[in-house]
Amino acid sequence: MIVIKENSLATVQPLLTALFAEQRADNGLVSHEPVSQQIAFGAYLDDQLVGGLIAAQRFESLLVAQLAVSSHCRKSGTGTQLLKNAEDWAREHGVTTVILTTRSNQAAGFYRRNGYEVFGEIADVPIKGLSTIYFLKRIG
Repeated sequence: MIVIKENSLATVQPLLTALFAEQRADNGLVSHEPVSQQIAFGAYLDDQLVGGLIAAQRFESLLVAQLAVSSHCRKSGTGTQLLKNAEDWAREHGVTTVILTTRSNQAAGFYRRNGYEVFGEIADVPIKGLSTIYFLKRIG
């Protein structure tokens, strides 16, 4: 009988890594080892950190986890600069697609203006009255 227990990432991750490697081999994707590295860019105004972007490369995709700019620096091009730096980094590392999410009450228009396309939207997630919007941009 299988028993499910809460466990640590350090215990579970090695097994999952091995299982996914096995799946790639079974599907003939041995040469497609997962590239997984995290990046972060900071935006500074007079040596003060006013914004940032955190992302992770996974295979040929860059998944932007967080992007935010201090309110007094919005509409200054800072967010666009952060995105462009991440996209440039991604191209240099063989990435062909950038993926990110936002909420309906956040920056959907900003991402559209920066060339991102909606590929999905889920209503009432994470809470009733808001939607989560999924964006991608092909860069390679």
